[in-house]
Amino acid sequence: MKNIIKNISNWGTIALFASVTMVACTPDSEDLSLGKKPEASFTIEPIEGKNNKYLLSNTTDGGFAYYWDKGNGTFEEGMENDTVYLPWVGEYDISLRVLTPGGYDETTESVTVDTADPNACSGFLSLLTDCSSKTWILAQPEGGALLVGPSDGSTWWTNSAADVMAADRVCLFDNEYTFHAQGDFVFDNQGTFRVDDEGGAAWPAEMGLDIGCYDMDQIPDQFQAWGSGNHKFSLTDTHLTVVGNGAHIALYKVGSSGSITTPEASVSYEIVSLTADKMVIKKYFDWGGWVFTLKPKE
Repeated sequence: MKNIIKNISNWGTIALFASVTMVACTPDSEDLSLGKKPEASFTIEPIEGKNNKYLLSNTTDGGFAYYWDKGNGTFEEGMENDTVYLPWVGEYDISLRVLTPGGYDETTESVTVDTADPNACSGFLSLLTDCSSKTWILAQPEGGALLVGPSDGSTWWTNSAADVMAADRVCLFDNEYTFHAQGDFVFDNQGTFRVDDEGGAAWPAEMGLDIGCYDMDQIPDQFQAWGSGNHKFSLTDTHLTVVGNGAHIALYKVGSSGSITTPEASVSYEIVSLTADKMVIKKYFDWGGWVFTLKPKE
């Protein structure tokens, strides 16, 4: 009985202490507001004397942290007043997310870049993309866009002018290859696909179709990556590489190690020549290889 009373007494002491403590913590002011929610705002202005560089000036009241999306879809913490470099022609959405004691808000402004930074685009990149975007197609209506032969440079086979419009090849010659200066590569096969051959038989055999042109919905799922798609590319003084599952130029079957049977993550082509009006690339192996000739789409 003594223990029970002692415990009750202790609980009474704790309750009294808690009551006193709570009273002691009562704020002198009844205003518990952290402030109103902000209305994010900022301005974008070109920086004089700096090619394609812009000043981002926050005009939001009461902020303490600033996160900027500088046109790439990702917010990163930055300065209250920040900068962005936009080297390529295009329209860009720039966003600001600002934090204040009353909460956060974000807003987006658009900026149009009319001229590419001349220092960012030169040489092969300029020829390939026009410092903006440029679409290429296989050389036509003349023959010679596709050539296969041994490593000595002679020819086993090349397409003729008649092949360009042949019923079983026309769906190859309307394919478009668009290169954007910022590194995007877009392949458009117009919704059709040519099943190519190897040794006179459709390739790969798992395609389950004869040589010729088909709508993409007739192509088995495991080969759909060879159809239209948005990819990336890289460029050096000697090689053009297209990057992305199924990305390729001209013939899907010409891969990293020869005639491939499944889509690859990337394919690199050696640049034979590249001018404003003509691109010649090749893919060679121990036995020889392929040469592809393209021209700008008019």
